[in-house]
Amino acid sequence: MDAKAIEALLQMFERSSLTEMVIEESGVRVSFKRQQGAPSEPLPQQREVGPTVGEAKARIRDDRRVVRSPCVGTFASRPRPDSDAFVKVGDRVKEGDTLAVVEAMKMLTEVKAAEAGVVEEILVADGDPVEYGQELIVISSQAS
Repeated sequence: MDAKAIEALLQMFERSSLTEMVIEESGVRVSFKRQQGAPSEPLPQQREVGPTVGEAKARIRDDRRVVRSPCVGTFASRPRPDSDAFVKVGDRVKEGDTLAVVEAMKMLTEVKAAEAGVVEEILVADGDPVEYGQELIVISSQAS
């Protein structure tokens, strides 16, 4: 099963009302499971993992947005080990700016800003494994 087939399965799962889907083909097992909660619910005091759709989504709490991982993989804050990070705390970002990438099976998935703001907090370190829907970056929409 190649990366395009997995991406197609993910998109099909996201459009469905299924809560869980498991597919096994040629010794490769792919499993998707929805978590409780929705991206548009207010952020609770304790962090929880919730669903995302394709590009990383955000949840609103006052003027803050939490950018979530679009897939399971390894978090990369920079395009190459010898490069500067895509963003750092305090950077202003525009909608569509690349904030990081998540690498899974040699495939890089960009994590993009859903709207303009200021990077308030980066919740994971470069090279950390991340889960689907895991909180990665907090962006404040406050003007500075």
